Amino acid sequence: MNKNIPPPLDVIGRNICFRLNKNGIFLNGEVIKVWFEHAHHPDYPGKQNRVLRKKLKVVLPDGRVLRISGEHEDLKRMDAIAEL
Repeated sequence: MNKNIPPPLDVIGRNICFRLNKNGIFLNGEVIKVWFEHAHHPDYPGKQNRVLRKKLKVVLPDGRVLRISGEHEDLKRMDAIAEL
Protein backbone atom coordinates (compact mmCIF):
# COMPACT_ATOMS: atom_id res chain seq x y z
CA MET A 1 0.00 0.00 0.00
CA ASN A 2 1.87 3.06 -1.29
CA LYS A 3 0.64 6.54 -0.47
CA ASN A 4 1.28 9.46 -2.74
CA ILE A 5 2.71 12.08 -0.35
CA PRO A 6 2.95 15.56 -1.91
CA PRO A 7 6.15 17.56 -1.44
CA PRO A 8 6.05 20.29 1.23
CA LEU A 9 5.23 23.85 0.17
CA ASP A 10 7.06 25.65 2.97
CA VAL A 11 10.56 25.36 1.50
CA ILE A 12 12.35 28.54 0.49
CA GLY A 13 12.98 28.58 -3.26
CA ARG A 14 10.17 26.13 -4.07
CA ASN A 15 7.85 27.06 -6.94
CA ILE A 16 4.18 26.69 -6.04
CA CYS A 17 0.89 26.98 -7.88
CA PHE A 18 -2.24 28.22 -6.06
CA ARG A 19 -5.41 30.26 -6.45
CA LEU A 20 -6.63 32.85 -3.99
CA ASN A 21 -10.35 32.12 -4.35
CA LYS A 22 -12.43 29.23 -5.60
CA ASN A 23 -13.27 30.79 -8.97
CA GLY A 24 -9.91 32.50 -9.51
CA ILE A 25 -7.16 31.61 -11.91
CA PHE A 26 -4.08 29.69 -10.81
CA LEU A 27 -1.07 31.79 -9.89
CA ASN A 28 2.54 30.61 -9.99
CA GLY A 29 5.12 31.92 -7.59
CA GLU A 30 8.28 31.22 -5.65
CA VAL A 31 8.43 31.00 -1.86
CA ILE A 32 10.95 33.54 -0.59
CA LYS A 33 10.27 33.51 3.16
CA VAL A 34 8.63 31.24 5.75
CA TRP A 35 7.93 32.38 9.31
CA PHE A 36 5.57 32.03 12.26
CA GLU A 37 3.33 34.76 13.70
CA HIS A 38 1.60 34.91 17.05
CA ALA A 39 -2.20 35.11 16.80
CA HIS A 40 -5.08 35.05 19.27
CA HIS A 41 -6.26 31.59 20.20
CA PRO A 42 -9.65 30.90 18.53
CA ASP A 43 -11.05 29.03 21.55
CA TYR A 44 -10.11 31.77 24.06
CA PRO A 45 -10.77 35.12 22.31
CA GLY A 46 -10.58 37.43 25.34
CA LYS A 47 -7.53 35.87 26.97
CA GLN A 48 -3.82 36.29 26.44
CA ASN A 49 -3.43 32.80 24.97
CA ARG A 50 -1.61 32.75 21.65
CA VAL A 51 -1.04 30.24 18.86
CA LEU A 52 1.63 30.19 16.17
CA ARG A 53 0.42 30.58 12.59
CA LYS A 54 2.66 29.71 9.66
CA LYS A 55 2.99 32.40 6.97
CA LEU A 56 4.53 32.25 3.50
CA LYS A 57 5.82 35.13 1.41
CA VAL A 58 5.51 34.37 -2.31
CA VAL A 59 6.83 36.42 -5.19
CA LEU A 60 4.93 36.21 -8.50
CA PRO A 61 6.69 36.39 -11.91
CA ASP A 62 5.47 39.99 -12.45
CA GLY A 63 7.16 41.12 -9.22
CA ARG A 64 4.17 41.24 -6.87
CA VAL A 65 4.79 39.85 -3.38
CA LEU A 66 1.96 38.07 -1.53
CA ARG A 67 1.77 37.04 2.11
CA ILE A 68 -0.39 33.93 2.41
CA SER A 69 -1.22 31.57 5.24
CA GLY A 70 0.90 28.45 5.39
CA GLU A 71 -1.59 26.44 7.46
CA HIS A 72 -2.54 23.07 5.99
CA GLU A 73 -6.27 23.82 5.83
CA ASP A 74 -5.73 27.16 4.08
CA LEU A 75 -3.32 25.69 1.52
CA LYS A 76 -5.80 22.91 0.80
CA ARG A 77 -8.59 25.46 0.29
CA MET A 78 -6.36 27.37 -2.18
CA ASP A 79 -5.54 24.14 -4.07
CA ALA A 80 -1.84 24.87 -3.57
CA ILE A 81 0.60 22.38 -5.05
CA ALA A 82 4.38 22.32 -5.41
CA GLU A 83 5.81 22.40 -8.90
CA LEU A 84 8.67 20.02 -9.45
